[in-house]
Amino acid sequence: MADTFGEQQSVYSWKLAAADRLLKGKRDCVSLREKEAEIRKDLKDDINALLTLRQTSHHISCATCSVAI
Repeated sequence: MADTFGEQQSVYSWKLAAADRLLKGKRDCVSLREKEAEIRKDLKDDINALLTLRQTSHHISCATCSVAI
């Protein structure tokens, strides 16, 4: 899939569909089809998930720094 900047991105999951069984020892996760649907919805709503993730992780690290001081 291409992001809002037209760059190719990869998405991974151990399950193709929600009903698929996991391999032994693998943690439960969101299926690939559910992730694709969420990405398509975000692209339609003009939401840049990567930018949002970076902002969230920045806020978390800033909060951690302020607590540690």
